Amino acid sequence: MIIFGSRYYFWTTNRGTFPCPKCQAIEPYRHRKGRRFIHVFYIPLIPISALTEHIKCGGCRTRFKTSVLTQSTMA
Repeated sequence: MIIFGSRYYFWTTNRGTFPCPKCQAIEPYRHRKGRRFIHVFYIPLIPISALTEHIKCGGCRTRFKTSVLTQSTMA
């Protein structure tokens, strides 16, 4: 039996703090990049999609576009 399929694999490229729009507070974040791979026996072999990026809040665990880091801070 051969187990195969596709899956997104993400890795963290940067960490810091930012003003989270959902939490309304300064929270830690992880800048994550990911790509969809074809895998066999859960080993990623062939990338099948473009690189994607997002910012993940450490408080509420919501994903945001990377442009959230360039927005002005809260008053």
